[in-house]
Amino acid sequence: RSDSGAEAEEQSKGRKGRRAKDSSSSFRLKMDWIKILPGGPEPDVVLISCSGNPEQTGGGEDQEARYLKPKKAGEAHLRNSGLGYTIIRPSQLMDVPGGREALFFDQGSRLKASISCADVADVCLRCLHSSEARNKTFDVSNEADVGSSEFELIAHVPDRNTDYLSAAVSSLEKNT
Repeated sequence: RSDSGAEAEEQSKGRKGRRAKDSSSSFRLKMDWIKILPGGPEPDVVLISCSGNPEQTGGGEDQEARYLKPKKAGEAHLRNSGLGYTIIRPSQLMDVPGGREALFFDQGSRLKASISCADVADVCLRCLHSSEARNKTFDVSNEADVGSSEFELIAHVPDRNTDYLSAAVSSLEKNT
């Protein structure tokens, strides 16, 4: 009997030890709400939308209702969210190497040329670290097929390591 009593005591200790481990690793927290609002001079969110050019979506009211209206509603929700944002509307995306052609930045859906996905990715990353890009919406495209007489050269950037974005978006309007 003494052996079985010792075994029972050890089993009891083992169960208590397991319970202690289980209870120490569990965590409960009850709260009503948490408000965390990022802030600072740089955008909190970068949204890639579409240019809104009917020629790129296939044209027609049906296509516009199908593609553009939901995107514009999403942009409006982001603008009204209270977060710092940048909305980028690239022209037609192409899977080609980036950094080979000049970039055009504009507001108003006038850009119709294509743009490299790599160039759009570079613009997005630069926007995350640019106070000039906060709360702005703009179109971006490569130089091909763009009438250069309609646009002003803001910066000639021979090196991808320089900050071309601040110079390009500084003259654009906020909250558009």
